[in-house]
Amino acid sequence: MQSHFEKEEQLFIPVLGILRPYVEGTLKPEAENQAIEVANMFKQEYKNMFNEHKQIVVALDNVSKTASMENRQDALPFIEQVTLCNERGTSNLSSYYSNRRLLQLRK
Repeated sequence: MQSHFEKEEQLFIPVLGILRPYVEGTLKPEAENQAIEVANMFKQEYKNMFNEHKQIVVALDNVSKTASMENRQDALPFIEQVTLCNERGTSNLSSYYSNRRLLQLRK
């Protein structure tokens, strides 16, 4: 999942970041050129990233079911957070890794 989140941060988040200045007409030409480059890279990766999202959903569902079967209630908040990030299409990595680290410490 980490590589997927990194791709989101490199390709998806920057494109979202320029939307407001673009709509307001304040986007500088150099930023526009960079955004176009990143958007083109994102376009090439989109199908793969979409498929990765589907795989992440299946994996999270499996992990959630396993955690429930093994009565690992401590794992459920972590799973819910990652699921929420995936549903939103965001990747709050610092929060993700902090929670993963806390989960490992609880074992």
